Order: sequence, then C-alpha cells, then structure tokens
Amino acid sequence: MESYQQSRYSAELAQAVGFVIVEAAAAEDTIAEVVVLRQGTVDSERHWWRSGEALAAALESIGDSTLDPITQELRRLYPERNYVVHGLWLEWPEGPISNMVRNKSTSRQPVPTSYTERTFMTLKRLSELANDFRKLEEAASSAVSRAMGLTERD
Repeated sequence: MESYQQSRYSAELAQAVGFVIVEAAAAEDTIAEVVVLRQGTVDSERHWWRSGEALAAALESIGDSTLDPITQELRRLYPERNYVVHGLWLEWPEGPISNMVRNKSTSRQPVPTSYTERTFMTLKRLSELANDFRKLEEAASSAVSRAMGLTERD
C-alpha cells in the first residue's frame, strides 16, 4: 500500500493493531447495549458510553451472574487493549516489537515521568487479542439477544 511506504511502521503491524482496536470497540459497544437493554435508557444514560473498568462496573451493577463471564473477560482484556491503543510502538528489523505506555500520574497517585514497557509483543499476540475481543463481542451479542427475548444465535 502506498500510504505505508513512508511510515515507520510496517503494514502488518498497523493492520494487527487496527484489528485489535476495531474488535475491542465492537465488544464495548455490544456490552454497552446489554447495559441499556437491562437497565433501561434512563438509568443507563450515565453508563452506556463508558469503557474499560467503568463499563465493567456498569455491567456488574445489573446483578445478573450470567453476565459475570463477560465482565471478567472485559476486565482481563482491557489493560492489554490500553497498551495497544495508547502505546508507542518500536518495531525492530529482526521482528520483535516493543510497546511503551506513559505512566499515569494523578494527584492521588503521583508517579515520576516514566514509561511501562511491554517487550516483544508479537503480531501473533495482537491477532490473539483481536480474536479474544471478537469472542467477547459474540458473548455480549448473545446477552443482547437474551435481553430482547430472542433465541440464541446458531
């Protein structure tokens, strides 16, 4: 692709990162739909747009143990998603990939200016992560169907 000729990143890395981002967004959107369907639009207006831990907490607040696997999987995947989305990618000619994320400093928890590094993130791991988010979206989609009184997808 012409657009990658001047990029410092390979087309393969850009595509793998992109797949994680779109699959994670789809999963979050479907989980938010579960929140809206189960809480109603008035009660869920504060929650449906959230992501990450805030979305997991909104889903958990429904109090339905059948949604626990979705909540747990979102909590498991989200930190790695943040590395993918917010990270600085360093791609080496021989193949390994490093990813660094700036450490968050707040007034309650100040930290020095620094990075956390995830060394050797691979294209295979990015593919697995995208697939994990795809499976999470499918589980959330089934929860949407149940909330709507529809039969499960075959």
